[in-house]
Amino acid sequence: MREVFNSHNFKTVPYLAVSKNQVKRDPSADFYETGDIWLIKKDEASDNQILLNFINKRLQNNVELKIPFLTVIFNNILVFTCIGFVIVEVFTLRNFLINPNVWMSIAMCGYVVALSGIVYNTQHNYPVFRFE
Repeated sequence: MREVFNSHNFKTVPYLAVSKNQVKRDPSADFYETGDIWLIKKDEASDNQILLNFINKRLQNNVELKIPFLTVIFNNILVFTCIGFVIVEVFTLRNFLINPNVWMSIAMCGYVVALSGIVYNTQHNYPVFRFE
């Protein structure tokens, strides 16, 4: 373990404490330094690059994120398989997609959804049904 941290030029072992934002100690006491407190959103905590940037800034290092080769290959295969599937489906459904009645029905469905208030409720975080 020491070799791994030395190879990345860490000065100390990084220690991350995750907790809810609530007072646990005397607020006047400086238990944590202001530089050690990182206020993040819940969806940012799972991003590896954001965590690495915070640790690099605190430890004055420049460690780069290295993604394993198998992960890169798997992601590329998945993307190209999905693109290939979409291309095959477009050519398979070509005669169906040329029909103007299909596009007219899609347009009418979109128009009904837009006028029914679903878009407004989604944008303003209203419930779809208001049964109280």
